[in-house]
Amino acid sequence: RKGITRDLMVICSAPGKVILFGEHSVVYNRTAIAAALGLRVYADVARSEGDDLEIELRDFDVKVTITSPQLNPLRESDFLKNLQVKSVTPFTADFIANVRSTCSGNISATAEQAIVILMCLYLVASKDTQQKGLKIRVKSLLPVGMGLGSSGAYSVCVANGLLAAFDVISSQPGQAPNDTEKHLINNWAFETEKIAHGTPSGIDNSVSTFGGTLTLTKSSTPPITILEKIPTVEFLLTNTRVERKTSEWVGKVRNFFPGISG
Repeated sequence: RKGITRDLMVICSAPGKVILFGEHSVVYNRTAIAAALGLRVYADVARSEGDDLEIELRDFDVKVTITSPQLNPLRESDFLKNLQVKSVTPFTADFIANVRSTCSGNISATAEQAIVILMCLYLVASKDTQQKGLKIRVKSLLPVGMGLGSSGAYSVCVANGLLAAFDVISSQPGQAPNDTEKHLINNWAFETEKIAHGTPSGIDNSVSTFGGTLTLTKSSTPPITILEKIPTVEFLLTNTRVERKTSEWVGKVRNFFPGISG
């Protein structure tokens, strides 16, 4: 992932991923190996006057403004009252439902999900600031629903941009987040991945955050191991243009093999 600032604007990106081995077994605390792709999600984030949130999702041709009167009840929610931004806490079902009711409209379910995730991260990142106005534009080069980690890359990219814009993490030009900041980005992105996928493995957002090639074993401490010395291997990655939803297929495999545990 990358991040720079320019005139109060944060510009960032996060890569997609390909799982080389263990796409389903990782859910059951077995090891998976995944690598980052050159295809990325991009965002630019700028603070603005007032307290409104302006969102542009270019891939969905969606522009929405969530006004301060709409946001204020969410800002006063029980979930946010005792939240410490640097201590990641799972979003509550009530909080997500209230956010979703605010952004519902004449848009696709996928676009609505993207806005819900963005709003949740925005409300967390802006919690401790007085001036909460923000404009964010997001563009993705990753196809949606093709198993390339588009939602994980989106969550990481948005989390990075919002946390930097509100000075929760460093936003110095050309300076990458340190390890502590990367883990904060990754953990908040993982919480929003739960909104999209229910019980995600965490490998998508981890690859998008740390890049390169890594292994993930959920039951290990730490769960992520960055692989430093990888032999050069060529893979042919083909887009079948057949969409699939990760959470549905994980559930199908679980039902097909009910004896599997992890």
